[in-house]
Amino acid sequence: DLRRGELRRLFNWAMLRGWFKQFRVNPIELLDKKPAAPRQRQRLTVESFKAIRRASTIPALGLAMDIGLLTGLRRGDICALRWDDVEDDVLRVTVQKSKSRLGEVEAARLAWDLRRHSALRTVLNRCRELAFRNRRCPFVLSHWYERHSVGLEKTDPHQVTPDMLSRWFTEASKKVIGGQSYPTFHEI
Repeated sequence: DLRRGELRRLFNWAMLRGWFKQFRVNPIELLDKKPAAPRQRQRLTVESFKAIRRASTIPALGLAMDIGLLTGLRRGDICALRWDDVEDDVLRVTVQKSKSRLGEVEAARLAWDLRRHSALRTVLNRCRELAFRNRRCPFVLSHWYERHSVGLEKTDPHQVTPDMLSRWFTEASKKVIGGQSYPTFHEI
């Protein structure tokens, strides 16, 4: 154990000289790495989804769950939806993860014609009613917070942030499922 650092440097030096071409990485460094614990991700069943949806006392969470189920969008994209994205009965979304990786020009763009997607239209109408109650919030998801604040991530006092959405989902999941392992919003 005391000589591991010296052995690591020796192998690095020898590998730079090309003496150990059969090794792709320094074998001493492999000894230092602890095996990662297998991640157990709790899958979300339809029954669990419905139970969590019923257990949520926050209207914005239920609406976000419905949008996620109907569109397959991630929580960040759902929270970023604005009423400007709905034009001529079409919901248009630029996928944020794609935008950050590929840039504005090559980012993935999705669209839903609300005349053909009546369930999504119904959910968006409920979101619009909630936005009007929350002082005409420009975001599709809105919530009346006790403390109204804005910041780097939050540009409107009634905007729902991804972190808040996850927190609400976790609380509702714990009520329904309990235990230490419960699904995340991403599982929708």
